[in-house]
Amino acid sequence: MSPMKKIIKGWVHRPGKHCASTALSSISYFYGRNFSEPLCLGLGAGLGFYYMKGDLYKPTRALFTRSAGLEGNFFISLGMDFLWNTDPDPDHALQVVQEIVGQGVPVLIQSDIFYIDYYKSSTHFNGHVVSVWGYDDEKRVVLVGDTQWEGLQEIPYESLKKARTSNFFPFFLENNYFPARLDVKMNPLEVAIPLALRKQAQELLPTGDPDYPGGVEGMKNTVREMPGWKDLQDMEWIARFSYQLIERRGTGGGAFRLMYADFLKEAEEILPEMKKYSLSERMRQVARDWTELSVTLKEVSETKEVSLLEKAAGDLEKVREGEESIFSDILKIFPT
Repeated sequence: MSPMKKIIKGWVHRPGKHCASTALSSISYFYGRNFSEPLCLGLGAGLGFYYMKGDLYKPTRALFTRSAGLEGNFFISLGMDFLWNTDPDPDHALQVVQEIVGQGVPVLIQSDIFYIDYYKSSTHFNGHVVSVWGYDDEKRVVLVGDTQWEGLQEIPYESLKKARTSNFFPFFLENNYFPARLDVKMNPLEVAIPLALRKQAQELLPTGDPDYPGGVEGMKNTVREMPGWKDLQDMEWIARFSYQLIERRGTGGGAFRLMYADFLKEAEEILPEMKKYSLSERMRQVARDWTELSVTLKEVSETKEVSLLEKAAGDLEKVREGEESIFSDILKIFPT
């Protein structure tokens, strides 16, 4: 059999800020839905907060600011089913993706940037999402849309197999993939947005479990513990990494909250009852507060001035108050 080459006709890649929301927005344009990246982030209830700590983590403390379920939440908000498919055989998994692409359907896959050649990354991150639009057996590459890059990027088959089976803590990949179709009946945005807003509120608001590491409970725990980072051997690394997770690394600035403020602005035009709560403006202020926290942590990492950890804790407490207020109001507008 001669080598095969396939590129989905009319493929779309709109460069963006975050990997998953960029991929979802591009796929929506391919199907004529034309969802902006902020709208995709919002439909995915993409905000999160997780205070991760332990010797298995490098560094030993980190602040993650995205929801783990963004991709699934996006499709579920639109009234569709979602499940990451897995396959233990890398060769068969690649074949399956090729077959789906051959049917003209783009595929979401999860990967580790360490093995993606054009990243030239010295660190592992295996939660990275790209959209597959084609492949070339002769060159032995898949063609993907990836975040800020223009056009389609080539990933060699062997690199992709490693990227899709990376098991660096805390993520464990088994060739995860999802055929992304938006050419089906789905919830109108007037229905999907309230579903997503309620899901986002549930993600962040108090659970009643004071030890829960996520949402505003996790923020409370972090506020209490942050001044004690001064006693940790990797304090500077913790501060630097947390700064990056808030302000860089695909967040669009302000821990994804700047993009979410843009989503709320779009939502207010579709659902005018939201406007009297000034949610988009309030979220934009929260984003600025996240950025202030990140600047403080960056300064800690550069100066080793441990007294700034008290300020950082105060910055995070301000964030917590703002987010709890916003999402409590959202549940008043759209009660569960």
